[in-house]
Amino acid sequence: MKTFRRISILLIFCCIFAPGAVFAESGPLELLKDIEVHGFASSSYVANFNDPVTGVNNNRIFDKDHNSFKFDVGELVLLKEVPNKGDVGFRTDITFGFSLPEGAKAAPGPNVTVTTPTGGTIGTFDVADDDFDLQQGYVSWNIPLANGLVVDFGKFTTHVGLEVFMGYDDQNWNFSRSFLYGLGQPFTHSGMRAAYSFSEQFSVMAMIADAWDRTTDDNDGKTFGVQLAWAPLSNVSLLFNWAGGPEIQASDPVNEDDSRNIYDWIIDWGVTDKMSFIYDISYAVEDNNSATTTGEDAVWWGFESLIRYEFTDWFAVNLRGEYFEDLGGVRTPIQGSLGSAISEKLWEFSITPEFRVNRNLIIRAEYRHDESNINSFGDGDADFNEDSQDTVAVNAMFYF
Repeated sequence: MKTFRRISILLIFCCIFAPGAVFAESGPLELLKDIEVHGFASSSYVANFNDPVTGVNNNRIFDKDHNSFKFDVGELVLLKEVPNKGDVGFRTDITFGFSLPEGAKAAPGPNVTVTTPTGGTIGTFDVADDDFDLQQGYVSWNIPLANGLVVDFGKFTTHVGLEVFMGYDDQNWNFSRSFLYGLGQPFTHSGMRAAYSFSEQFSVMAMIADAWDRTTDDNDGKTFGVQLAWAPLSNVSLLFNWAGGPEIQASDPVNEDDSRNIYDWIIDWGVTDKMSFIYDISYAVEDNNSATTTGEDAVWWGFESLIRYEFTDWFAVNLRGEYFEDLGGVRTPIQGSLGSAISEKLWEFSITPEFRVNRNLIIRAEYRHDESNINSFGDGDADFNEDSQDTVAVNAMFYF
């Protein structure tokens, strides 16, 4: 930990005293001509064959509402990139909608709350009200050191995992999010990150931030992160991601020194011009979590495999299979209803046909099967009455 503190202090000094930094004045018109404006919108319909009495698709993130048409998210992005040494810029992603902003922001609405066994909040989802969120907002500087050290300062999406919120520049292959993404990985960080490319094949990123999914810190500690990216072949890339630091636990808010660490490995392989394969595995541990079945460390881990095959320029099929295990019983929503934490094992399979109407509009359908080792899903009689659920969805996305 001391090593990462030294690295973060060094990065701050580099930002202030970097050699060759030139602060040339630019007029407002000159700056405006380089600012890009982008947009993204997504709408969907989801139905659960179990017809849950609560109207909630358990263990899901963003697509939680059964038998509902929803405007998931509208996004406006203002962006000034920093491709050259000495460039300064920024990015803001402003979102509005009934799914992503409600489930992802640091202080979401009050309507539907998912809790841990001791009352800590895993996620809160306000399905009745619209809402805004600043999904990302940061200032960038390409410091003129060797190949250029790109520093971002503000709020940004996490580097951990392969799935994303979605936006104009990055869409997931499947409509629904995996258990691994929704229950096991962070969404955003607020802090500072610095990225450096040693070559076209190898780059590194280091981060210091305020915990997971928080815009202000709740203790004196900081979360650190690293990403190592290596592309040994033109069609293969390997990523190692880590994020860790002291996190206040809902089950033990007095002890601020217990660390939460997540380790993540990703393989991205372009098998052919038409077929792509991605594999992601994550392992996380939280020290001395008193809400676990043993009162010791909480551990959760999982993996997902994705295959995409593009039959034509306008039609593709995306397949996903995954497994997620909550060994300490602290990450899955059912734990709060049981009164005591138990380990849960989840797996799912999704198939998502994708139709590209034109360069800006994509329409997708999805069938998904979820299964658990315990009764984790609802039906028409009661919540937590079934060990599986099947859903279908239709999704339309527009972006520019």
